[in-house]
Amino acid sequence: MARVSVLMSCYGTGRWLWEALDSLPWDMPGLEVWVTANGDAPQDVAAVALAERTRPIRAIYRDVTLPLSVSLNVMLARAAGDYVMRLDCDDKLPEGALEAMLAAADATPRPCIVYGGWVDFGGRERKVEAKPLEQVATICPGADNLLMDTRLAREIGGWEEIGYEDWHLYAKLARHPHAHAVMLDRPVLLHRVRPNSRYAQMVVDNDAHIAAIREALL
Repeated sequence: MARVSVLMSCYGTGRWLWEALDSLPWDMPGLEVWVTANGDAPQDVAAVALAERTRPIRAIYRDVTLPLSVSLNVMLARAAGDYVMRLDCDDKLPEGALEAMLAAADATPRPCIVYGGWVDFGGRERKVEAKPLEQVATICPGADNLLMDTRLAREIGGWEEIGYEDWHLYAKLARHPHAHAVMLDRPVLLHRVRPNSRYAQMVVDNDAHIAAIREALL
């Protein structure tokens, strides 16, 4: 029986897929891993096909490029785990992170959300502490450091397919009247910062940035 479904969309990130897969706790009971690849990105398709032959993953191949949020929602609809977590194929999990998140979820009334801080690596090295969910919902988290109840994720419609996919997700979770949020005092994600990415250009705590996000969400 699946406990946690990890959702991975290979979106021009096939070169790092093995690093992401190697960071997963494959000996953890009930781990389910979904990976999508788009047909017009041969490098990604080849990486996922190789991984499928050597790892117990569930692969989905798309003939055309789908928005990242759509790929995530396709996997969410098929996930069998009690909980789901997004992991970008160029990111990694710190050792013990998923186990700690699942333990916290099991000790919390459902529906629940478990999250923590993250560590940037690559183009910029920094550690980002976890913030209250209400604050995360108005400041782009920059990384998907969230384990959530699968039924809750489906109830709120998953990732936003038009607009700010992550910000809207966090906002809907923060406003949910019955969701229990648990903030861990530890990094739960290693987030790769790629040169010229949107995140690399972002100033997370900039007042104007926060005001713009609030205006878009509220």
